[in-house]
Amino acid sequence: MEARSLLKEGSGKKIFEDESGDYVIIEFNDYIVYKKSNSKTKIKNKGSINASISVNLFKYLNSYNIQNHFIKKIEDKEIKVKNLEMIPVEIFIRNYATGKFCKQYGFKEGQSLVSPVIEFYLKDEKLKKPQMCESLIYAMELASKEEVLSIRKLACKTNAILKTFFGRRNLNLVDIQLEFGRVNDQIFLGDEISLETCTLWESGDHQKIVQNNNKDHSAIYKMLYERIIGEN
Repeated sequence: MEARSLLKEGSGKKIFEDESGDYVIIEFNDYIVYKKSNSKTKIKNKGSINASISVNLFKYLNSYNIQNHFIKKIEDKEIKVKNLEMIPVEIFIRNYATGKFCKQYGFKEGQSLVSPVIEFYLKDEKLKKPQMCESLIYAMELASKEEVLSIRKLACKTNAILKTFFGRRNLNLVDIQLEFGRVNDQIFLGDEISLETCTLWESGDHQKIVQNNNKDHSAIYKMLYERIIGEN
């Protein structure tokens, strides 16, 4: 095992820095954490499934010139990536209307949006990740106008590519959460692209696949893994 030091631990993964400082190791775990009840549920093979899906999708995006931080897969649940200076803004893209969004704007549940809706959220747990506009990103000096333009373009292209990717597997990409960072003034797609950051529904009648609230979590993860990885 490579020498490493723990940088951060979240609900879905641990992040380690290697001894060189140039790379980061992401270790995916097997748990779903419920914030309201402060409890967690173990799901068989969840970590290895999310690691494999992230590897597969990062490689796929790279083939479309989406610059991302992926380097290689190390272990079953671990991937090695570039050590980015992460921009503390989460980009959330909606392709279908769901939940509170429907109540706020009058859409029907599951309605396909004519154009993807892009939302920005401050990645600050203490402030409960408030939604923010682009001008606030500049005011807080989190990223320059040029960087935000680059992030927006990369996010839109990533969403379009993955919508088609999942569509070929009879899945609708309902929404996706993306994060970006910089190295030497270049913007890279970072974090993970997995069942933690994508909401997927069966295509056609928009039948929901409830990834985090279904009684048989393991079966859902296994099915999605086979659908996503097994049809390359």
